[in-house]
Amino acid sequence: MQRYRPPQNTPPKKKIDTHKEIKIKSHALAHEFASQLPPAEAPDPELDERMMLQFTRSRFSVGSTHLQGSLAARLKQALNPFKAQNQPTQAQDFETGPTPEGIEAERSFRLLAPNLQEHIMSIVNANPDDSALVDQIRILIDDELFRGLSLTLQSAFIDTLVWNAEANINFMLDFMRGKCFQTFLSDPNYTEEQKSFELSFVADLSVLANNSPDSILNDPSFKNLNGGTLNTIIEELNSHEGDRFLDAKYKQLLSSVDFVDMRTEYQQNLVGALSQYPKAKVSDILVFLRSSDFIKIYSEPEAVADAFLDVVSKSASAVINSYGG
Repeated sequence: MQRYRPPQNTPPKKKIDTHKEIKIKSHALAHEFASQLPPAEAPDPELDERMMLQFTRSRFSVGSTHLQGSLAARLKQALNPFKAQNQPTQAQDFETGPTPEGIEAERSFRLLAPNLQEHIMSIVNANPDDSALVDQIRILIDDELFRGLSLTLQSAFIDTLVWNAEANINFMLDFMRGKCFQTFLSDPNYTEEQKSFELSFVADLSVLANNSPDSILNDPSFKNLNGGTLNTIIEELNSHEGDRFLDAKYKQLLSSVDFVDMRTEYQQNLVGALSQYPKAKVSDILVFLRSSDFIKIYSEPEAVADAFLDVVSKSASAVINSYGG
């Protein structure tokens, strides 16, 4: 027979709050770790100002510099979030703020050096009604040849367009791709300043070419002439006040392989001789260039110069006599 046992009052089991225990232990560990750290340094009130000053002094290699104000405001807010929490900044309307317009918004402009960007914008802002100038600058900065120039020559090129409003930008770029200008550009004997001045000469040349569509200046082969021959032709045309008949004869010479393949000094001699006797026929000159008589004296510069004068003078006399008869 089993004995009767009175019911025992067993205390309820205590439930463990796992999340609370983890929090308590983590706080305890944090205090324990913090007690082992060296004392914290006092806050530096000038730290924000020094960081902002360094940011302001830095420049972007690509992109419009007008965004610096918004980025600086965003950086300031990140450095001091509590102070700027309730203060409106430019960063808050960054997405809805004004965006660059016109040439400043174009990719070719943003790829330029910051100094050149500022230079261009100062010119554009100083000439707000000159849409032709803006179009010329747009063509220029989008051209691969221009982007390959040094910063000094790029700035000088822009200035050339300002000072010479009639300059033909397409002619200038095409001429500068020619052998004549490229040889000059790569010559280490010329300084950047001398090369900058040469751009003004090319601009003046473009005006002359634009006023005379049939001139030798517009001939595709003209830009590939040796610099000495090219300058001689221009000087002779200037001394004859742009005589279109003499210009046409120079153009005939340029189309001849016999003339193009001659020594540079012989080309200049022949151009000068034809300038003295502009009535001479180019066909008579070309016959002489292909003759054995010319081949015999080719190695004698003085003899060649005398022969050129003799040929062009006889040809001119024959033309005058034929008109007189």
